[in-house]
Amino acid sequence: MRAFIGIKPSNETLRRISLLMQNFHRNKFIGNYTDINNIHITLNFLGEIRDDQVDIVKNIIEERKNRTFEITIKRIKTLKDMIILEIALTDELLVLQKDLEEELMDKGFKLEKRRYYPHITLIRETNLVIDKPIEINNKVDAIELFSSERKFGKIIYIEKYKKNLEVKFNE
Repeated sequence: MRAFIGIKPSNETLRRISLLMQNFHRNKFIGNYTDINNIHITLNFLGEIRDDQVDIVKNIIEERKNRTFEITIKRIKTLKDMIILEIALTDELLVLQKDLEEELMDKGFKLEKRRYYPHITLIRETNLVIDKPIEINNKVDAIELFSSERKFGKIIYIEKYKKNLEVKFNE
């Protein structure tokens, strides 16, 4: 199973992203548009994992004691041949991603060795060039294990496990 750990944006954030993508469609920008149901922020890409490894990943996720936190989508821009939404780096996001990465590697998972760059991919294989500030705030209240599967000629991401983060109360 091809898998990754990620964050699904809130319904309000997905609504706003959908409006952005509809605007690109209306203006007839060519590219391979991400299905709104597949919109996510990857924390850790796992690649192909065996069935027995799924439970290991679930346990790693379940052990998380992270609290809910806010992220901000700060920019819409071109990256190579893609249009992405760039996520502002926060301590909470970086700690969560790094802690998961270290635990996965301790359990024998082979992960890519590159700097973490949180983003949401909107369009692939496009020649559209854009670089504009944007601000969309999103509360992160869960992390999820997803599988990436091909059904009816389309890639779909299926939630395999979800861990709600601890609620952070304002003091």
